[in-house]
Amino acid sequence: MDLPNIPPKYKHLIMIAASAAVGCHLCTETFIKLAHRAGVTKEEIAETIPATRFAIASTAFATAIEGMECLVEKTRT
Repeated sequence: MDLPNIPPKYKHLIMIAASAAVGCHLCTETFIKLAHRAGVTKEEIAETIPATRFAIASTAFATAIEGMECLVEKTRT
C-alpha cells in the first residue's frame, strides 16, 4: 500500500479499526499483531477499539433515526 502522506502507525490503526468495524475477528487480530510488531503501542491499539465503537454507534444511531421518523409521522396523522 503506497500512501506516503499517512504515517505507518496511522495506517496500522486504520486497518485495525476497519477490520473491527466490519466484524472480522481474524483480520482484527492479524492487524493488531502487525501493528504491535511495527511499534504501535498497546495503549494506542487499545484506544482504537473504543474510537471504532463510537464511530459504529454514531452510524447506527443516525441510520435508526431515519427509520424511526416514519413512526413519528404516522402517529401524527
